[in-house]
Amino acid sequence: MADLRFRRHLSMPGLLRTTRTVFGSIKDPTARRGLSLADCLMSGLAVFLLKYPSLLQFDEEARLEPGPAVVGNLRRLYGIRRVPSDTAMRERLDRIDPVALQRGKALERFTVLDGTGYFSSKKVHCERNAAKRLVADFRREHPPLRTIVVQDGLYSTAPHLALLRALDLRFIITARPGDHTALFDHIKDRGDALEQLQVEDAKCSMELRWRNDLPLNAGHGQCRVNFLAGRQTDNKSGKVTVFTWVTDIAITADNVTELMRVGRSRWRVENEVYNTPGNHGYKFEHNFGHGRQHLSALFATLTMPAFLIDQIQA
Repeated sequence: MADLRFRRHLSMPGLLRTTRTVFGSIKDPTARRGLSLADCLMSGLAVFLLKYPSLLQFDEEARLEPGPAVVGNLRRLYGIRRVPSDTAMRERLDRIDPVALQRGKALERFTVLDGTGYFSSKKVHCERNAAKRLVADFRREHPPLRTIVVQDGLYSTAPHLALLRALDLRFIITARPGDHTALFDHIKDRGDALEQLQVEDAKCSMELRWRNDLPLNAGHGQCRVNFLAGRQTDNKSGKVTVFTWVTDIAITADNVTELMRVGRSRWRVENEVYNTPGNHGYKFEHNFGHGRQHLSALFATLTMPAFLIDQIQA
């Protein structure tokens, strides 16, 4: 049988070796003889990559006798010398602030920008506050990175847009008619003043209309935005879907199609990225342990590189 030849860095073994190396560089605040922090972090990563529903089941299968296959895989593939118990894993990881992983560049290759953080309340103000913390933390950790923030209509408010501008973050954010009556009344009254472009492909046609430098709403006239609308017609069914956004990027005939695609990419990001960890085996919404300090956030952070590694293999 021919030897399997892996791409050195993008294979599962290569990615796990890289992850093990960066985990090994993280300062261990509670070094214990025989049980390294890297072993605990890699074991936590394995929980999500192997789709275990709980730490208890992971612990039980890792200790089956005789000669559990899972332990062999953890040693050979994940480089884990000693598999921690579920209790030991929780105790060690609870002390590790996930922000320290980013500051130490441990997860630099796995940076993920979410609109609300790793958890959010159903209450609108909690989601908005979570977004404020997220974008501020993101800019602090990545000061030179040129970024376009894409969010839903919950965030197309004057205070939030002012924050994004202050952080030097570009944005393309959904704007709903019910939330911005003055803006849409202005568009309706001066519809003939909007620039237009027709885009066609095999599946649908898209009529794009836009205008730059408009007030976001009557109460915040000083908050000026550029408005973009897309009216999509399905070529087969005739179904019409309307999309509307506000952005701080000047819209022209040359970039309007690309801006529309970036705005629409939010749905793909939500469906293919954020819904997957919660609904396809990663148990993102499952409580693997609150801990007293950082355990819940640390487990949520470990979900992201696990998901990325799986996506690269797919």
